[in-house]
Amino acid sequence: MKRNYWLKYLPAILATTCLMPIVPTLAVPQLPTAIAQSTSSQYNKYMRQGYSATAKRNYRQALVNFRRALSSRPGDPYATAAINNVSKYARRGTSKTIFIASNRGAPGTRQGGATRGGCSSSDRTLTALVPANNLGMTTTQYPVIFFYVPQTSADTLELSLLDENDNEIYQKNLTPNKSGGIASINFSTLPGLKPLQVNKSYHWYLSIVCNTQDRSADIFVDGWVQRIKPDPALQTELQQASPSDRASLYAVNGIWYDSLAALFETRKSSPNNAALVNEWADLLDSVGLDQIAREPLVSCCTATN
Repeated sequence: MKRNYWLKYLPAILATTCLMPIVPTLAVPQLPTAIAQSTSSQYNKYMRQGYSATAKRNYRQALVNFRRALSSRPGDPYATAAINNVSKYARRGTSKTIFIASNRGAPGTRQGGATRGGCSSSDRTLTALVPANNLGMTTTQYPVIFFYVPQTSADTLELSLLDENDNEIYQKNLTPNKSGGIASINFSTLPGLKPLQVNKSYHWYLSIVCNTQDRSADIFVDGWVQRIKPDPALQTELQQASPSDRASLYAVNGIWYDSLAALFETRKSSPNNAALVNEWADLLDSVGLDQIAREPLVSCCTATN
C-alpha cells in the first residue's frame, strides 16, 4: 500500500484495538462416564431442537429447548448465548429475519463520505454492509464481504486487509461495476490470500480510487471480520437446514457474514422470488441499512495487477 494511503487512514488505524472475546474458564465437575454420556446426549438433542425451532421462528419452543440444554449442562456458554439471542429475537414481536449482534464492537466507517473528485454521480455513497457495531463473525476460511457501490466513473476499487495488530497482510486492486448496486467480494477468489484463522480478527478497507494522483480524494469504508468455530449443535443444525433457514440460523446466532452470504446465494438461485427479496431487505433493515436494502445486486469485481 502506498505511504500516503497509510497516512490518510492513520487516525482510524490508531483508533483500532484488538477485540478478541474473553471466554471464562468453567469449572466442570467430573461425572461418572455413563452419566456424562447421557448428559452430553441430552444437551446435544436439546440444542439441535432449539436451533431448529429458531429457524422456524418458533421462539417459545426454542427457548424451552435451550433452557433444557442449559439445565443438562449448567453454565454452558453456547446454551446461554442462544437463550439471550432468542430472547431478544422474540421481544421484537416479528417474524422478520433479524440479525442479533454481539455486545462487542469495533471502530470503523460504515458509510463513506462525499467525494471531492467527482467520480460518483449518485446521491448515495459507498457503504459497507456490516452490523452497526462494525464487527461481523464468520465460520469460513474465506468469507464474502458485501457493500453498496454507487454509480461511479472510477476505474479502481482497492481492497486492503490488516491483521489484529494493524499489519497489512493483503492488498488488491479490483475493477468495479460502474452501474451501481450491492456487490460482493468472495475472499476465496482473491489470488494469494491466506485463509483466515479461527479466533483472529481482521480489519478490511475498501476504497473507490477517484484520483490515482491524489489518494486523499478516495471514498472509503472499513469493517471487521472475526472467524469463529460454531458449537457442534449449531454445526449439525446448519447441515440439516434448508438454505433459507440456514441464513436465519446464522442471523440469530450473530454470524453476520455467513447469514448474508447464505441469503445471497438463495437469491441468486431464485432472483424473482419476492419473499427472498423481502427477507434480504428485513435482514439489512435490522442493522440500520434500510436506505440501500432494496438496491439491485450487481456482479463484482475483477482483480487487476
